[in-house]
Amino acid sequence: MRTLRTMKAMMAMLMACSVGTMGMPVYAAEIGQEIAALAEDGETSGTCGENLTWKFDESTKTLTISGTGEMKNYDPFDDESPWNGLEYTTVVIGDGVTSIGECAFESCEFLSSVTIPEGVTNIGDSAFCYCDSLTSVTIPDSVTSIGYGAFYGCTSLTSVTIPDSVTSIGNSAFCYCDSLTSVTIENPNCQIYDKNNTISNGDDENGDPYFNGTIYGYIDSTAQTYAEKYGYTFKSLDERPDLSDTEYTTGDVDGDGGISTSDAAAILVEIASIGAGAKPTFTDAQNTAANLNGGDLDTGDAALILQYIAVVGAGENITIDDYIKS
Repeated sequence: MRTLRTMKAMMAMLMACSVGTMGMPVYAAEIGQEIAALAEDGETSGTCGENLTWKFDESTKTLTISGTGEMKNYDPFDDESPWNGLEYTTVVIGDGVTSIGECAFESCEFLSSVTIPEGVTNIGDSAFCYCDSLTSVTIPDSVTSIGYGAFYGCTSLTSVTIPDSVTSIGNSAFCYCDSLTSVTIENPNCQIYDKNNTISNGDDENGDPYFNGTIYGYIDSTAQTYAEKYGYTFKSLDERPDLSDTEYTTGDVDGDGGISTSDAAAILVEIASIGAGAKPTFTDAQNTAANLNGGDLDTGDAALILQYIAVVGAGENITIDDYIKS
């Protein structure tokens, strides 16, 4: 896709250059015509997943994602999102969308509002990073994981509530959110990546990230452990919810009744946190559900879950217990 970045680069060349290669003159009028052509060629609709489409409405500055299934993951260097360079202020994600792709809305300086529907289970790595104008986001109860740097550098974001469905918050997820003053974490067992920049709104004199807002959570929760470890202000919510009736079966680490990539992600986050010196957050029931290989919890357990998901996705009708035995 020919993007705004390309047009900006050509404009810079127009301003800076007066002589082309081999001493031939560069004619401003010709370059100007090419820039105009690029602007006219800008795409305003297309696909963004196997069964997903996108459309940009210039009159309302709204980007709409429609269809069913997972959004494609993007890379700002090699495979940027097709709407990159469009000046959208609002994103509407349809009810059938199940994930927000990596780097999907990265560096959209105009985005101020986004609607994430029930049904989205994963917010990908760097999905909204450097969205400078994003002031608020509502995360629905269906989301189970928030990826690495998902809201990194969202300098206008003031508060966020992370529902009890979320089992893992990735490294730098809310790093350098300068205006962030309130983070509520409703899952008492949520695995928060054990680093001071997972939640931060500035740097100290040594260049180390800090957070001078308030983290809200339950007493004896991972939110409290995280806040106290890094010297952040913690305030307790009401009575801690009773999770004793949550059923954790083989592979279903988050207890949501199914086996998905979020279960594998939860295992990897737990392993990484323990490796960094944090206390284990899994309950005995979760450990039993996660420990597919026997012995200590390791990356092989997460790999088995991912392999099982791939096998079932290919059409094989098999339980995870039988798959492990096979």
